[in-house]
Amino acid sequence: MLRDLQIRSQWRADGRVASSAPVVPGALDAGGTLRVGVIATLIDAAGAALALAEIAPDRVATVELAYCSTRPARAGEVVAVAAPLRSGSRQVVTTVDVFEGADEGADARIGTGTMTFSRLVARAGHAALPPMTHPDRRADLTPRSMAVEGSGLSRSLLEHAGVRVLDADKGVLEVPNHAWVRNSFGTLNGGVAATVLELAGEQAGCAATGARLQVADLSVHYVAQLGAEGRARTAARVLRVAADHAVCRVELRDADDGRLLSLGTVTAVRWGA
Repeated sequence: MLRDLQIRSQWRADGRVASSAPVVPGALDAGGTLRVGVIATLIDAAGAALALAEIAPDRVATVELAYCSTRPARAGEVVAVAAPLRSGSRQVVTTVDVFEGADEGADARIGTGTMTFSRLVARAGHAALPPMTHPDRRADLTPRSMAVEGSGLSRSLLEHAGVRVLDADKGVLEVPNHAWVRNSFGTLNGGVAATVLELAGEQAGCAATGARLQVADLSVHYVAQLGAEGRARTAARVLRVAADHAVCRVELRDADDGRLLSLGTVTAVRWGA
C-alpha cells in the first residue's frame, strides 16, 4: 500500500519529518476528495519515522491516531509534517500538520493530527529500521520514496485492499490480511485499518442522514493485531445525526474470533453545507 501510494518522506532542517503523496483517482472517495484514510496513512508515515528516530534502536507501535480537517484535499499533493511533542520511556507523541500542495502556509493547511506510539524494546527478530529513521540520518535532507518501479494505484485503493461491503447501511465491511495490506509486523497496516474505519463510518452516516457525506474527522485506537491469515470486519453505530453531518463509532474486529482490533470515531459531513 505504501509503495502504491507513492509516499515520499524526508527530514527537514528544523528536525521535523515531511511525508507526501500525490492525489490520484484511485485514492479518492465518492465525492472526489482524497480519502481521510490516505491522509491518516501519511500522518502515520511521518509520525512513525520521527518517533523511530527519537527512540532508536527501539521500535514503536501505533497506539492512537487522530485527525481533524478544515477542508478536503482535491488535487496536487498532500504533505504531512510531523514534529515531536514528547518522547518518554513508554510512549512517543507527535503532532502532524497536513497541507495541500507544496506551499505550507496557513492558507494551505487542511488539517492537523496527533499520534501516540508505544515504545517496543529492540529484539533480534525485529526488521531492520528504514535508513531515514536512524538518528544519524537527520542531517540527510534527501527525499526518500517508498515507491519502486511500477508502483501506483492501477485501480481503486479499496479494490487493491480487497475490501468487501457486506452491509453498507450498518457499516459492515471486510478486508483480508494479505501482502498488499500488511505492515512489517505481518498485520494490517495502520493506514488500511483507518481507511476501512473511514469507509464504514461514511456509509453508515450516509444511510442515517439520507445525504451524500464525506469523512472530515477520524480518530483511531489500535488495540490488537490481526493474524497473518485473518479477516477484519467493521460494524458502525451512529452516535449523532444532523442535517449536515453524522458521527459514528466503528469497531474493527477479527472476523473469525471477534477480538477487537481497532476502535474509531468518524465524523462525516456535507462539505459546503
